Amino acid sequence: MREIDLPVTGCFFLDINYNFALRIKRKNMANRIFIGLILIVLSGAVFGQSTIKDADNLLYSESFEEALDIYLEIIEEDAENMAINYKVGVCYLNTNLDKTKAIDYLEKFVTQEEFDNNANYLLGRAYSYASKFTEAEKKFYDFLANGGGTASSGAETQKQIEYCQNAKELMKYPVDVTFESLGEAVNSIYPDYYPFIPVDESLIIFNTSRDDGSYLSENGSFASNIYISTVVDGKFTTAKP
Repeated sequence: MREIDLPVTGCFFLDINYNFALRIKRKNMANRIFIGLILIVLSGAVFGQSTIKDADNLLYSESFEEALDIYLEIIEEDAENMAINYKVGVCYLNTNLDKTKAIDYLEKFVTQEEFDNNANYLLGRAYSYASKFTEAEKKFYDFLANGGGTASSGAETQKQIEYCQNAKELMKYPVDVTFESLGEAVNSIYPDYYPFIPVDESLIIFNTSRDDGSYLSENGSFASNIYISTVVDGKFTTAKP
């Protein structure tokens, strides 16, 4: 299950495995992502409040890619709008796009003298996706040093720090890995991701955003579904939702 927690503090926060007051559950086993965000009144923006409101509504409804498209248009005209920079970072981290693209926007956001401390955590996550584990670890410590949110969020941040430390050790001993297609029965021309295979290798469960009748967003991507393929006589059967 995918859980998105919207805290009652008025602050929009993203993370994995946080527990806040208001919980919204959706069917998606790919990740648990929690988001939060201060809604800042924009003055003098080129785009109207209705356009920003539309994007914010998409963000709250988890249509991150569609919201991102609008925010990026706004950024083109108002690159120093810190609220929009923050939201762009949140959107990138919640899509299956290149999550490292969140870095530039969140780095700009944290250059302010005062900013939402959650941005330190988000930037740490973005650095992690870019394999910048030393920088990520520092941002996680910054997040904790400046309050760190709830007890559960603090515990989760400690886990992220441990992941960074482990990753830095593992990177000292690289392993040769080859990715191979499992064939048309499983893979498609569309994004297939987050595979899970049990120890006995009897099946594979994965996420896919393919043309199977799923909702087609305005940017041309399909909504994701969970597919499963079992192994029969040593071969994967045709994957089905």
